[in-house]
Amino acid sequence: MAFEEIPLDNLDKLTLITRLICYPQGNFSCLKKRIIELKLLGVKSFLKGDKKIIDNFPILGKGTTSIVLKGKYVTDKIVTIKIRRLDSNRDSVIHEAKMLKIANDVNVGPKLITFSKNCIIWEYIDGIPLNIFLGNKKNWDKLRYVLKNLLFQAYSLDKIGLTHLELSRPINHILITKDYKPVIIDFETATLRSRKKNLSQILNFMVFRNNDIRTFLKLDFSLEYFRYLLQRYKEDPVGYFTDIIKIMRLND
Repeated sequence: MAFEEIPLDNLDKLTLITRLICYPQGNFSCLKKRIIELKLLGVKSFLKGDKKIIDNFPILGKGTTSIVLKGKYVTDKIVTIKIRRLDSNRDSVIHEAKMLKIANDVNVGPKLITFSKNCIIWEYIDGIPLNIFLGNKKNWDKLRYVLKNLLFQAYSLDKIGLTHLELSRPINHILITKDYKPVIIDFETATLRSRKKNLSQILNFMVFRNNDIRTFLKLDFSLEYFRYLLQRYKEDPVGYFTDIIKIMRLND
């Protein structure tokens, strides 16, 4: 495609990405309904993303329940647009939007702008996935800063009882911005009814599964003792968070 932006008022160009808006069938009747839905939400246009190409158009992501596009809001703010797939096993994206709003209340996650049954709009995060960040060891001089920020975000969620159930595999659920701020995304499976802790999920990945990170951070504690601390944290996050920050050598 020769164009970089597709206005929602240009039906001819929108028809070329019908399958993205109404994935996977590409139904024209669905397209017209969803364009109305997106306009009511304040979406002005679609922009090319940078992660994956479908039907010759670069997008931000494709999951089992949704397609994620880059766009422009009526204020000309760049936004992320998550659109429910027609074959999704979820009948709406409202739960995810509500969980993101709760996370926003403790300054976690991209800022939610608006949502409907089939679409969520939040601020666009210009960042790279955690796995790309960790894969380039030139970034590791900022690793301690990133990890400390990330653990404080996880702790903030734990204190309000919101569990992001995908952080045991965080590589695609955390973006690192150009100023090294971690941003937790994808609250689709988040819940207020789990006893799992976000901080424990992240540390299980970063500490127990990655010897290089432990070595780089010069962590010399017993893993058995660390497991004990995480278990105590599960029962009392407020009481044990400081101990975990200290043993991770992140309290300076």
